[in-house]
Amino acid sequence: MDSAQDKITGEIVEAEQLWLISEVDKNRYAFTFAPL
Repeated sequence: MDSAQDKITGEIVEAEQLWLISEVDKNRYAFTFAPL
């Protein structure tokens, strides 16, 4: 499962949740990807 960490709050967010945000600040999140 792919996730992202908010660099400001440290909160872990599932990548699917970011699709619900109209404008995502790409510099605010550190993305991690699960290996295939």
